[in-house]
Amino acid sequence: MNVVLVNQEEGVGKARLALRLAGESLLRGSCAALIDADPVASAVDRSDQPTRERRPRLFGVVGLARAAMRREAPALARVIDDIVIDRPPRLDELTRLALPPPTSC
Repeated sequence: MNVVLVNQEEGVGKARLALRLAGESLLRGSCAALIDADPVASAVDRSDQPTRERRPRLFGVVGLARAAMRREAPALARVIDDIVIDRPPRLDELTRLALPPPTSC
């Protein structure tokens, strides 16, 4: 499963939802990773909470800039079962590329 969280507003809970989705993936027994592609890096900041509380981190959280995302995400997808991507609050070219093509119902 690959999930991309996109919203054009800030502060709507994308990072929190991304962390919960990655955690839920682990509960199902999958190998999960979260890519924080938002320059604010809220998901990366929040993922440090277990470390501050001396608890183990359960899944990887990677902060990737635009150029690195294009290069690294396909390699991660080959070795990780579930990838959750937290995108910045704007619809740019890279966000469009991460979204699946429209389908008819």
